[in-house]
Order: sequence, then C-alpha cells, then structure tokens
Amino acid sequence: MTGLTSEQADRLVLDVYAHTDLDPSRRRAVGPYRSVLLVLLYLRHNLAQALLAELFDCSQSTVSRLISRLTPAVTTALTPNAEHVAARELSSTVRVDGFLAPTGDRRKDTYTSGMYSGKRHRCGFNIQVVGSFHGTLVLTGKPQPGAMHDAKAWRESGLAAKFEGRLHADDGPGGFADTAYTGTGLCVPHRKPKGQSLTESTREYNRAIASRRASVERVIAHLKNWRLLATGYRGLLVGSRCPSIRSPNSRSTELHDRRLNNALSSLTRYDALTGRHVVRSERTFRRVLTGLDGDALDQAVSRYVTDVIRGISPVPVLPARPGRSNVSNAAPRPARSPTRPRPGYCRAPRT
Repeated sequence: MTGLTSEQADRLVLDVYAHTDLDPSRRRAVGPYRSVLLVLLYLRHNLAQALLAELFDCSQSTVSRLISRLTPAVTTALTPNAEHVAARELSSTVRVDGFLAPTGDRRKDTYTSGMYSGKRHRCGFNIQVVGSFHGTLVLTGKPQPGAMHDAKAWRESGLAAKFEGRLHADDGPGGFADTAYTGTGLCVPHRKPKGQSLTESTREYNRAIASRRASVERVIAHLKNWRLLATGYRGLLVGSRCPSIRSPNSRSTELHDRRLNNALSSLTRYDALTGRHVVRSERTFRRVLTGLDGDALDQAVSRYVTDVIRGISPVPVLPARPGRSNVSNAAPRPARSPTRPRPGYCRAPRT
C-alpha cells in the first residue's frame, strides 16, 4: 500500500523520529509507526484527510497535523540516500524529461500567472526529471509554472547549473533529451527542416536517441505511482488561496488593509439560513494564519485602533442576532400607558 517493504518502512520510522522532536513514548491518538504509515498512504494514494481519519480512528485535524509535521521529516530522512544515488548515477549519461503535476484551477490568476499548460490543457507545475539508463530516479528540479517551456524550466529549476561541465561539449557524460531541450547542451534529435525531409542517416540517429531516452519515461511513470503527483495536489499553494500580508515598505497601506480584510473574511462564512457569520474549521484557521505576516497584522490592528480613538474610523458595531434587537438591555424603557379596567369589573376597596 505504501510502496515500501516492511523493512524499509521500519527503517524509515526510526529515521523520521530521529529527525524530529516528537517523543515516540508519549501516548497519542496515532502511534509512531501508524503515523508514518498514514503519511505514506497520503502521499502514495492522495486520499482525502477525512477518509484517512476514518481509517486510523482519529480526527481530521490530527491527520492534517501529522502530515504537516512528518512530511518534512520524511524528506530530511531520505535526503542523504537521494544524494548518494545522485552522486553515483551522475557519473554516467543520464536522461532528461519533464511532466506536469496537476494542481487544479484554484488561483484567481491561474491563466495569467503561467500555471495553465496549453500543451497538456491542465493547470499545474512543470517538474523536470533526471533519470538513469536503467530507469531509476536521479534528480528532480524545483517546480516551475506549468506554462513554462521545458528548455527554460531546465534552466530555472537549477538542474542546468548542476550539469555545468558534465555535458558532451565539456567532454562530460552528458544526457539525452527530446527536441524541447534544443540549445541546452543536451543530446537531442534533429528537427525536420522546413520544406525538406530527413535523410535516412538522420532518422537512424533520431531513433538511436529515442531508444536511449525511453528509460526516463519509466522514471516519470514510477513517480506518478505516488498519486499525489498524478491525480492532483490538494495542499496549500503559496500565494494562491491564502492571502499574504507583507511589510509596509513594499506595498501601500491600502493594499495591506485590503489583504488583511480578505484574510479575516476567509476565516468566517455567511450562513444564509440563519443570517449569521459562522466560524470555519480549525484547518481553515491554520491555513489562513500560516500566510499572514505577524508584524504587518500587528501594525494594521494598531493603526485601526488609533484611528478609532482619534475619531477617524467609526466604532465597530456588532451585527444583531436574528430575532433580537441591537438596543442594549441597560437602555431606559419607555413608560407604559395606564391599563384600563375591564368592563363589569370593580376593584374592592382596601380595608
């Protein structure tokens, strides 16, 4: 289920808790082994957190907390092994290609920020992959916008800098790639000239490169076995759904106030049935507060309180609850009119 053997999973649990400050002896809702297993299932199958909570008999907030805490620890624990494999495989000729990790249309500026790939007709990140000749993963670059061309993504991802001095032009092992990487120094097939046809020797050369480059497709297929990279990443996109508030020196005060209002309004939702603003879940609170700049928030709140004291801004008034009046109970009530006696009723005189 996790893509690891039992021995690999046991070793990973020990390495993960060696790189964290979590106490494995402390009693928790999910134990140490099952916590790492939960994270691996999430990464392998991209399951919803509510479903994982039912499977592991815990709350959704516990699942979210384990994923946010242990995923960086898993990365730290596996980094030395990945660096060792990369150092060993880079001594031979590698294969290069890219794929799109879908994220969905969750940004307001998706089609203007370069996240939409016109080639694949989906929104996501362009991830550059370096594989060995026998189909194992060697390196991956930093994720780039999905609309970015593979040649530019190769340079922007940081992989081109790592291959300086390793290309065929530098008498290095070099690498094979497709025609999208023309001009990068990698060994690529020849393009068909306009209005002409390829010669038989050129076609044979292109077939030889294609057969040697095919192993990187198996690397990408292996990466997509981790369904988080194939079916769509549902986590937080930096700067997309969670509004950020930066320092006042970089933007104007009006922009900070607008971002602050957007961030605070996303913490509640309006219930049309009851006519009230309902507080959202704990996960939403943590997602919104993660993107807030504490210094900018403190300055914005202090500036508003100062404006209220000086009379520049109006005093906030809490909205009335349905069925209740905004008038305080301490306000004087109007005098009641004297009651009239009912017809035929005579009050007996007091003695």
